[in-house]
Amino acid sequence: MNSEEEVPFWIPFHGEIIPKNTVKGGKENNQKLYIGRSHHHGSLTPGKVLESERNCIIPWGTISNVKEDFEILICSTNYNWVAAENGSVPINAFPAGHSEQGETLFIGRVFHEGSLIVGKIQQSHRVCYIPHNDEELNFCKYEVLVV
Repeated sequence: MNSEEEVPFWIPFHGEIIPKNTVKGGKENNQKLYIGRSHHHGSLTPGKVLESERNCIIPWGTISNVKEDFEILICSTNYNWVAAENGSVPINAFPAGHSEQGETLFIGRVFHEGSLIVGKIQQSHRVCYIPHNDEELNFCKYEVLVV
C-alpha cells in the first residue's frame, strides 16, 4: 500500500451523514448495513450500523446491544469477503476489536432470513455472532472481511 489513507481505519460517528468510503457490510430489511464497533463491558465489539437508524448494534451476551457512541469503518481500497467456518479466519482478515478477555475479534457476516447481517467472529467460540431481532445469534459458517 502506498499511502496511509489506503489502510482501513475507524472514525467516531455521531449520527451525521454516512462518510465516503464507509465499508458496506450487507443489507437488512432493504437497508444498507455498514460496519461499526463499540465498547461494551470491557470489549471492543464489531457490529452493524443501519443506514436509517445511525446507531451501532453489537452482538454480546446473548442479546443485541444498541450503541449510540461508536466508530464506523472506512476503507478506500478494495476489500473482499471470504467464506470460512468453525472460527477460522484467513491470514489477511481485518482485526476489528477484542473480547473482554483480550481475544482479537474479526468482522463476519451471515445470510439469515433473507438478509446479509454483519457481526463478530470469535475464534475461541468457533462461530460468527450477529445481532438480530434483539438477540445474539451464532453461526458456524460465515464470511470474513479481508483487506
